[in-house]
Amino acid sequence: MMKASVTALALSLALVAACSREDAPSTQPEAPAMAPAMQDEAQAEDTDQALQPDQPDAASETIGGDGSNIQLLPITADTGLDLEGELGCSFQTEPDNALLFIAKANVGDEFRARGGINNNGYAETLTGTETGGFSMLEADGGKFGGKGMILTLTPVEQRVNDGTETVSQSAKLLVQRADGAERTYQGVWTCGP
Repeated sequence: MMKASVTALALSLALVAACSREDAPSTQPEAPAMAPAMQDEAQAEDTDQALQPDQPDAASETIGGDGSNIQLLPITADTGLDLEGELGCSFQTEPDNALLFIAKANVGDEFRARGGINNNGYAETLTGTETGGFSMLEADGGKFGGKGMILTLTPVEQRVNDGTETVSQSAKLLVQRADGAERTYQGVWTCGP
């Protein structure tokens, strides 16, 4: 009798275990199924977003930091930047030619360049971390610091000279914030009178 009770108990437990997970009602509500037309529209939107070119100021996404975006806006006459220096350079993104960074320096090697950006609607002035004057600014770009931000402008490749005193180079602009966030913009570094 004891043997029959143990066997019956074992079979009951096995049956309960086998059926309980598969047949148990889900505690999570099921998502409503999309109609085929809605699925096609959703897939088309995903494809459209993937095929759209990057936004003008979005050569790369912001990486790291507190999660907020680094957003340099185009510099305009209304931005309010007033930089001193005999000669200057500018960085514009391609292909939209958004002016994101300007810098000026005097000709002597003992001078530091000064730069300016439109940081999400706020005009900010930055100072070159090294001396070298305009010749260093033109040839090497440079590193600029100010208000919790470092910008590093790196010329990449000389462009064809148009016969004027202006020099243009392909370049990248790395923007680094004090919280560890960074973003890179691709464009053209143009220097001259």
